Amino acid sequence: MIRRVGIIILLALLLALTGSVFSSHGVWRSFQSALFLIALIYLMAGGTLLVLKGGMFNGILFSFRQFYKRTSKLEEYVGQQTKTINKTVKKDGLTFSLTAPLLYSGVIIFIASLIGSIV
Repeated sequence: MIRRVGIIILLALLLALTGSVFSSHGVWRSFQSALFLIALIYLMAGGTLLVLKGGMFNGILFSFRQFYKRTSKLEEYVGQQTKTINKTVKKDGLTFSLTAPLLYSGVIIFIASLIGSIV
């Protein structure tokens, strides 16, 4: 995992350096701005993967299905006629291998760009 974080940080540094070389503003200022934006993108992507991994949307959809089953008259009539209880199994969330490296590298780059902008 440390290797992935290092590769992601190196990629961000190269992207920010490439973008700052072609900028019309000062190199340091544009480098810091690009690095900050890349860190925010990493944090948003890692946060999105973390939410998907937790299965929050699966839980919400499961709750809506249960609510519809309890409030629908047609479902009630069918349930009375067949005398069966449908139990839907809640699935686990998705798994991603880049969630933690994206979050860690995003936090590291964010703090580094914050310190670099103060100095």
